[in-house]
Amino acid sequence: MEGFGGSVPANLVEGQSRNTTREYLSFLYNARGSVEEVRYFLLLSKDLGYIEDEVYKEFEREYELVSKMLNGLIKSLKLIP
Repeated sequence: MEGFGGSVPANLVEGQSRNTTREYLSFLYNARGSVEEVRYFLLLSKDLGYIEDEVYKEFEREYELVSKMLNGLIKSLKLIP
């Protein structure tokens, strides 16, 4: 899960350094995909008994917030002509 979690900020940084909004959006979509992968693996870890339910809930709340922020950023950038 560390690799997926680390790819979220890496995609944000790399995308922001690109020359066009379209390129930036592409990296934001990749970051959003990585967020969802982490959320899946957190759920799987909970279901397999690797992490406690309360730990899962805390991480899920945090990743839900990250997901909402990414979606808001994507939506705002799509409005730019």
